[in-house]
Amino acid sequence: DCSFEETDLCKLVTEEKSRGLEQKDYALIDKAYEKVKQWMESESVKCSLAHGDFTPWNVYVNGNSLYMFDLEYSQDKATPFFDFYHYIFQTAIVSKKNTISYIEKMYEKYCDQINEKTDAKMAFMAYLVYIIYFYFNRYDTVYTTNRNQYATRIEMLQKLLEETE
Repeated sequence: DCSFEETDLCKLVTEEKSRGLEQKDYALIDKAYEKVKQWMESESVKCSLAHGDFTPWNVYVNGNSLYMFDLEYSQDKATPFFDFYHYIFQTAIVSKKNTISYIEKMYEKYCDQINEKTDAKMAFMAYLVYIIYFYFNRYDTVYTTNRNQYATRIEMLQKLLEETE
């Protein structure tokens, strides 16, 4: 277990608070962040290690062995199922299947299994808040080259917020 303040999510958002975000998006992201914070503080949510960029192009399978590389974005106190959500989202976006319906379909396929361990929607929301701030930091607040990815993340975050109200 770790406190919310110890999570990589909290550290990143505290460092990046609203830098470069459009006001309407910041309000949405901040609302989601507060919901995630409340969830993590009210339940004993477990943090975990995360690869940070777990995608098909950053792993190699050989027989029964799985090799991971490109660990520069690894986290030692990630929110639950971070790598799972990143795998779904990044694979969908890069393969140009970045429609919300496709991402939802992939999410729903595994949602029941995640809900046995933690609140799947809140964990997904935590991932989205983190990754939006992460990419703003990575691209020094210029998200224009990946505007469609940004818009897809914002749209999914909005949908999750609506579902949790």
